[in-house]
Amino acid sequence: MLDARISVGLPSHPKTKKLIRRVGEAGAWRLVCLFLWVAQARPDGDLSGMTGEDIELAADWQGEEGAFISALVEVGFIDGDDGAYAIHDWAEHNPWAAGADARSEKAKWLALCKHHGREKAAEMMPEYAARLRPSASSNAIALNEPATSMRAAENSSAPSPSPSPSPSPSPSPSTSEDSRAAQSTPHSDAQSIAQVAGQVCKALRNAGLQTASASNPKLLALLEAGITPDEIIAVAQEPAARTKGFAWILAAAEGRRRDAAKVRPLPRASPTLADRNRQAADEAKRMIFGEG
Repeated sequence: MLDARISVGLPSHPKTKKLIRRVGEAGAWRLVCLFLWVAQARPDGDLSGMTGEDIELAADWQGEEGAFISALVEVGFIDGDDGAYAIHDWAEHNPWAAGADARSEKAKWLALCKHHGREKAAEMMPEYAARLRPSASSNAIALNEPATSMRAAENSSAPSPSPSPSPSPSPSPSTSEDSRAAQSTPHSDAQSIAQVAGQVCKALRNAGLQTASASNPKLLALLEAGITPDEIIAVAQEPAARTKGFAWILAAAEGRRRDAAKVRPLPRASPTLADRNRQAADEAKRMIFGEG
C-alpha cells in the first residue's frame, strides 16, 4: 500500500499560508487530499494530460472553479501549464511513492529472468531491456541477479507518513553541495533512484537550469540503467546546455555513455627485440634444464 509523506512544516510553510490567503482554509486540506490522490493515481508526480479542472476534481475542490489550481501554480505547489502539470519536486519529497512503478517493473524483470532466462525476458520486456543496455558493462550484476534479491526492497516498509511534497523551509544548499550529494548517493533501488534524481535536479536548478524535473521519465530511466550523476552534471556544465535545455542534457549524457561503451581498448604493442630475446632464452632454458 502506498502512502504520501507530509512534512511537519507544511502548515507553517509560506506556500501553505499564501494558499490559504488565496482560497481559504479549505485549500490547505484539499492540498493534502491532492497529495494523497497523486501518490495513489500518479505516483511519479507527473500530471500530464490533466486540465486544471481535472486536478480540482481529483482533490474534491468545492470552491470557485479554477481558483484552486490557479493558487497552487501561483504559490509553487504545482509546476507547468494546463495539460502538462506536475507536482513541484515530488520525487525529491516522496521518493517511495515516486519509485512505485520502477519497483514494480524491476520486480517483473527479475522474475522473468529467473524463470525464463535473460534473453527471453528481454523479448518479453524489450523497452526495459533497452534501457539497461547503455550501461551493460557497469550494470551486469543487476541484469543477472535473481528475483530473490528484490526481497529487501520489496518487503521493506515504506517510510512512515511524515515529510512531504511541501518544500523544506531550510535554505537550499549550494550547487557544489547538491552535486556531491547526488554523486555520493547509491541508486541501486527505485527509492534511492528517485532521491538521486531529486538531488541531480536541485543541483541543475541551482546552476540555472530551471526546467530540470526529478519526475522526468527519461532521467529516472537513465539512472536506473546506471548513468551516474557525474555524467549528467558534466553535460549540464557545458555552455550549450543553457540554451538547449534539460531534454538535450539527458540525450547527450545517454549518447556519450553509449559512445564510451563502443570504445575498444588499444591493441597490445608488438614485442621489442629485447622481449623476443628474453622469450627465446627462457624457452632454451626450459628445454635444457627441464624447467617448467
